[in-house]
Amino acid sequence: CFRVDQVWPPEKFEEGAEFLESLSKSFENAHGNRLKTTYAETLVHILHPIAKTAQAEVNHPDWAKAMEVIYPRARDMMSKP
Repeated sequence: CFRVDQVWPPEKFEEGAEFLESLSKSFENAHGNRLKTTYAETLVHILHPIAKTAQAEVNHPDWAKAMEVIYPRARDMMSKP
């Protein structure tokens, strides 16, 4: 079973971080309100449980890159009616 929030063993954490980075790039390149909304909802379901318990592992470069991509796109979506 694949889980993004798994931090041990390190290989599983790397896989999760790479998946999140890939998903964030797809979200960034998504066109159309319906697709962007679907990506945003998916990211909420993935990231919300992680945000509750996240510690130093989110400082990983792949996680940081993903957040740098997700945040501006989500902010732009929030500002539109």
